[in-house]
Amino acid sequence: MFSDKRIVLIDDNASDIVLFGTALYKEMGFAGDIQVFDSGASALSTFRARKKAKPDLIVADWLLPLGFPEFMEQLRAIREFGGVPVVVLAQAPESCQAAATIGAISCFPKPDSLYQLQTLSRDLGCLFTRLWGE
Repeated sequence: MFSDKRIVLIDDNASDIVLFGTALYKEMGFAGDIQVFDSGASALSTFRARKKAKPDLIVADWLLPLGFPEFMEQLRAIREFGGVPVVVLAQAPESCQAAATIGAISCFPKPDSLYQLQTLSRDLGCLFTRLWGE
């Protein structure tokens, strides 16, 4: 499923990265590529250096060390990446509201249980179908 798609995941918490990977690969059967960065700054640095390696989707933790609003501002300044959809993983509903005002296309709660992991998998599947139509 979605084998030609490339997702960038930005999160500084290794446990959350494992949960997200599990949601995509095991729960959803995602067959595309996931590139992981532990900070927004390292992702932006790579994006600036490799402008032609544009992902199909960026998924970022709201609590990035750089700060999600600053990350979005710098991302949108890279012309080639201006149209890349960005999804936020957050703990607090107010973070989701703020993310929407600065350009995130969606926001999901960070999973901390098996039920939330399954819910995230379902919600991501719906989002992918909406974005990519498969």
